[in-house]
Amino acid sequence: MRTTLLLCVMLAAFAPACSSEDSTAAGTAEAFLDDHYVRIHLTSALEYTTDLARQKVEKEIELARNSDIDAETSKPHVSYTQKLAREDGQRATFEYELLIRPDGMEPFRRLVLVVLKSTGDVWRVTNFSEKTD
Repeated sequence: MRTTLLLCVMLAAFAPACSSEDSTAAGTAEAFLDDHYVRIHLTSALEYTTDLARQKVEKEIELARNSDIDAETSKPHVSYTQKLAREDGQRATFEYELLIRPDGMEPFRRLVLVVLKSTGDVWRVTNFSEKTD
């Protein structure tokens, strides 16, 4: 009984570090999109990044620090569809089409390219870029 309890406590402690979201390239890419574009929670999106992608998100966080963004700030409704998936061993590239619907404005589309690499048992976003459709 004591061993089972200890095992459960250890699993609970380490579970956040190895979530199922970041065990696959697609899961990591979509978790990143959800935090970065859908929920607009940049500090959460940062957890899925490394290299240039991490630098980009850190810069966005710094820029947002000087803005009056709070719980009352209107956020657009964002949905996305995967358009391209390419995995090659330790690297992966995904392209998503985002549909962005800001309140009181016409919806618009944006293409987002997400590049990932495998680091051990997890995938991390190494770069991402946007372009208009």
